[in-house]
Amino acid sequence: MKRNQRKIIMVLTIVTTLITIITVSWEFIMRMYIQNKFQIRIDKNSVSSIGIIGGSDGPTAIFISGNQYLGIIKYIFGLLSFIGIVYLVITSKVKRRKK
Repeated sequence: MKRNQRKIIMVLTIVTTLITIITVSWEFIMRMYIQNKFQIRIDKNSVSSIGIIGGSDGPTAIFISGNQYLGIIKYIFGLLSFIGIVYLVITSKVKRRKK
């Protein structure tokens, strides 16, 4: 049972590590591409979209929205990767001591 559990944790650790690397590099690569393509400076905490609603006979409203949950997901996958790697290192050291 321990061997199967270790294999499952290893596969999940590899998957979460790949997801973390892809999301971090994608964010960095896309930011660099947009900055170079459009010659603009993008702040990391900038908004996702801006909507302006108004008319000639009434007040104007400005809506600003952003998606903060993607950053939290990135940190969660990073933490899961770290925990999985620590678990695999500790179990491999315990396994070597038993031999």
